[in-house]
Amino acid sequence: MSNATSQPAEIYTKAISEVEVGEIVANLGEILEIEEAANAYTLVISRLGEKQVIKFEKQTLLILISSEYFIKVDMGRNI
Repeated sequence: MSNATSQPAEIYTKAISEVEVGEIVANLGEILEIEEAANAYTLVISRLGEKQVIKFEKQTLLILISSEYFIKVDMGRNI
């Protein structure tokens, strides 16, 4: 059984060209790496204890959550 805790979230949007490593993408996770290609940005995101690579078009607007407010879930592991 999980033990989730949360606090009021600060949610905001940002153009993908302006995001930075360490920011939290809503419903995905923390950005670990950012690569820019000719027609897209590729983000490496920490999700479910794994690194996942997701490609976004250059005009994408992302919904972010302030890192001090993201939900922490304890699935029997230490956080």
